[in-house]
Amino acid sequence: MKISGPFHTFKLLPQSDLGHEYMSSLANDDDPKLTDDILMEIYPSVAQIDCYNPSTRQPMKGINTTGPTVIDGDGLKTLLSALDTLIERVNNGPESQEFGGESFERRQLTEHLESVRELVLNAVQSGDKILHLGV
Repeated sequence: MKISGPFHTFKLLPQSDLGHEYMSSLANDDDPKLTDDILMEIYPSVAQIDCYNPSTRQPMKGINTTGPTVIDGDGLKTLLSALDTLIERVNNGPESQEFGGESFERRQLTEHLESVRELVLNAVQSGDKILHLGV
């Protein structure tokens, strides 16, 4: 079963790519993604993280679900923790799980979540940022 969108895309944003240049590397098929329904599962945990809009550099609270958001520092750690909690819940749950009315197989859902988690962990460890592109 293929996981269907709409998708939130996550990209590693090295420290050197913090200007409008981020637009040149917008989403491609290889980028880790979460469906909107799955992001909404962790949204309460990340609704108050400090982020900013990459175009305006305006600070904001929480991930912009419909546009771009840059997440760094403690925000990344909070996102990582929220992903870890959801992955644990999924792994301890039934073989088939439902999010937002859509059914997911546990293995497929775990792989989906782990791809984003790996990217976020990489950013935490390297001091880079994550660019989130909302639906």
